[in-house]
Amino acid sequence: MRRLLAALKTALAALGRLAPATALPALSALLFLLTFPAPGLRWLAWVCLVPLTLTVHQNITAQKPTDSIRGSLAQRLRPTRPTLHLALITFLAFLPAYLLLQRWMIPVTVGGYLALSAYLTAWTTLAVLTLRLLRARTRLPFALLLPLAWTTFDFLREQGPFGGYAWFFLAHTQAATTPDQGPTYITQTAALLGQNTITFSLVFVNGVVADALIYLTACIRYHQAHKIENRKSGPRIHLQPVDRNFAWSYGLMIATVILTVPLLPGMVYSPMQQNRNSPTLALIQTDLPQSNKDSNDHETLALFWRDLLGQTRDAALNPPTPDLKPDLIVWPETAIPGPTNDAFFNFAQRAWPYQPEALQIYLRRSMAYRTALEGFQQQDATAGLDNPDALGNLANFNTRPGLATELNTPLLVGGPARDIEQDTAHNSAFLILPDTGYHPTRYDKVHRVPFGEYIPGPTFLKNFILNHLSPYDFDYSLTPGKQVTVFELPLPYPTTDPIAGSRRDPDPLAYPFRFATPICFEDTVPRLTRRMALDLDGSYHRVDALINLTNDGWFATGQLNLPVSEPDPFNPTTPDAPPTLADRFASLYNDSWLAASHQPQQHLQIASLRCIELGIPMARSVNRGISAMIDSNGRITAIADPATNAPGIVYAQLPPARKTPTLYARLGDWPMWFLTGSTFTLTILTLIPKRKAKS
Repeated sequence: MRRLLAALKTALAALGRLAPATALPALSALLFLLTFPAPGLRWLAWVCLVPLTLTVHQNITAQKPTDSIRGSLAQRLRPTRPTLHLALITFLAFLPAYLLLQRWMIPVTVGGYLALSAYLTAWTTLAVLTLRLLRARTRLPFALLLPLAWTTFDFLREQGPFGGYAWFFLAHTQAATTPDQGPTYITQTAALLGQNTITFSLVFVNGVVADALIYLTACIRYHQAHKIENRKSGPRIHLQPVDRNFAWSYGLMIATVILTVPLLPGMVYSPMQQNRNSPTLALIQTDLPQSNKDSNDHETLALFWRDLLGQTRDAALNPPTPDLKPDLIVWPETAIPGPTNDAFFNFAQRAWPYQPEALQIYLRRSMAYRTALEGFQQQDATAGLDNPDALGNLANFNTRPGLATELNTPLLVGGPARDIEQDTAHNSAFLILPDTGYHPTRYDKVHRVPFGEYIPGPTFLKNFILNHLSPYDFDYSLTPGKQVTVFELPLPYPTTDPIAGSRRDPDPLAYPFRFATPICFEDTVPRLTRRMALDLDGSYHRVDALINLTNDGWFATGQLNLPVSEPDPFNPTTPDAPPTLADRFASLYNDSWLAASHQPQQHLQIASLRCIELGIPMARSVNRGISAMIDSNGRITAIADPATNAPGIVYAQLPPARKTPTLYARLGDWPMWFLTGSTFTLTILTLIPKRKAKS
């Protein structure tokens, strides 16, 4: 016991000694935190890294002669005491910031939340250590080195591992969250080299401010050491001499800015194309809890399903004005609680009578969901099914039009897909057409969310570590899609009124409405949205818009709901666990201010940058989030109430795309890979020992 107390006392003393050194990094972490919603003080992004940069400078100047830049390669690679000290204080300062930013993950997985927060902090720490190494070896200005190091590691985090995690970049803080926040000039630079252009510009200004403060401080000290009193002219001001490398670097950067800034408006702002088609979309925003997917309760599913169908009918039959009658109604991600794809529907029709009772109910419900949307094709295929609206008995129904035919409006819906023969499960988007039903092609989500849709890593690691970071205690992995799907919809869509028998034919001169459907967090992955929007060489837009189907239901309220029950009828049902310590923690957490989530605002900011990068608009239909229409300049043209995340309908006409693809759309990530290679090349060169001159 005495040894334990002594160790605790030693640890507290060490933390006490670290406290003064952590003050500046902690200030940077606080300013970094405040740039994101809420409060979303965007202007702080221009200076938030200055205290951290000053800490790096102080850490370098405080090193001992034994830690100098001379020595063998092994000596240069060996971490010194100042380097370890900087890594520790950076990690301790930024970990609380990421814990607060990422707190909306707590309802999903506490273990994953802690691991992901530490993972994000590690990337920041690596960027700071690289900055220290480059500064100590080259003595180049922070205005050059800080954006190189910071943007490089942001880009690497965006690329991977596990598909990358492109959240909490400084670029995101500059994007709009409401219609009154118009697009700024700095956000439009994302059209050049993507969101990393914004980050580079912000961090560059941070470096300039840090260099100015460091030089000003040096001048004051130099003047104090060399001041000379003159009787006639009074005291003279003695300025610190500027290092030659420092002067050349700043001269080059100033010349580059002077030459490129006049060219930026023409490169950033391109004319809009004459909109080939301007369909009106009705974006359904739902308030479905996660139990819509997890619950096996008959009454709960029936209630949610009736509300969703009612919202859809209201969107088609009661638009605010006749001009806003929708050409397409969009549902959020996984709004359909069960799989309705062709392979599963055909299997269910054949096999449901021969399955156990629990599986029979599951199969009949899935068939009921499809028949509600597509209609009843024949009596023997629907006999005994649940009522699609009320999930009751269908014995009195011989024929009935599906929802799309009933409303004379195509539907774009999100739902699971399952193939029994191949034993695969997907998160998918379906296009349902009047008269003809389900479109023969669907889109299966390509980019899966680690721990949310699959467990990454080898099997032995999953069993011992990673399974403890997931929200379920069973294998819920989804299979990624193999390709991107581009949907085409003639406008206006040819339909036949089932009552009056009237026919509406499409305009033979009109182009079809082409769109792709990023699902969930896929709109946070720039390389994937570029693949959706552009042809192979990036020379032209192959879609008119992106339509994002997403479900922020796990994150929007921040409410904990533990434990999670087994939702898959093909696996044994896990009995409810008795109240545990986790349940008590959930109750305390839900009553605290931490439960207020700003994930929907952060997600909306990221989506708006995708529009600027690619030069095309995006529509977002969100469950428990913020549904909106965003134009190709990142301006929000229509939005649901961002304060309540309540159910509603957003009517919006599709804005035009840019006439030509942006520079980022043409080049992709190649410039950023070049920047990353340059950063590591410079780092490697600084580690190579110089040969001593022969005497």
